[in-house]
Amino acid sequence: MEEKKGIMLKNAMTYGLYIGLALIVVHLMQYLMDVYQPPFWVNIINYLIMIVGIVLGTIRVREQELNGFISYGKALGHGVLIGLCASIILGFYFGLLTGVIDTSYIEAMNQMTANTLIESGMDYDQVEMAMGITAKLQTPLIMTFSQVIENTFFFFIFSLITSIFIKKEEPLFGTNE
Repeated sequence: MEEKKGIMLKNAMTYGLYIGLALIVVHLMQYLMDVYQPPFWVNIINYLIMIVGIVLGTIRVREQELNGFISYGKALGHGVLIGLCASIILGFYFGLLTGVIDTSYIEAMNQMTANTLIESGMDYDQVEMAMGITAKLQTPLIMTFSQVIENTFFFFIFSLITSIFIKKEEPLFGTNE
């Protein structure tokens, strides 16, 4: 049993790495194009990468390690574990980006947010107050942890749904062959 848990952890880390790297590539493309608020279709691509990674990783462990059977709970847990691994990689990348590589990234995001708020009709004083509060919460460390929590939450939601289709319960009694 311990060996199976180790194999499942290794599988989750492997697929988490694949998903994390794929999402980093998508973000790097946005970053290189100076896109701080991606269009809706980019978010759809990110979600599809997450879903495909969860499905492939969980099906692989079901078929190769669990003799073709996996319960809903195990599928859910494995999907979340894959997501946690990917989220940690993304969090590390984001912390490195905002804390070391480009310390002005957060400032550029804040400026874009302030411009959006002003364009939406908010008073300049309200925007200034909101941005003051936001600036206190947007340190690289806090943003790293929030990335991990936020992405893990999305992986949890996607795992709730995908596990319905991936689960394959082992029969209680042997089959008559």
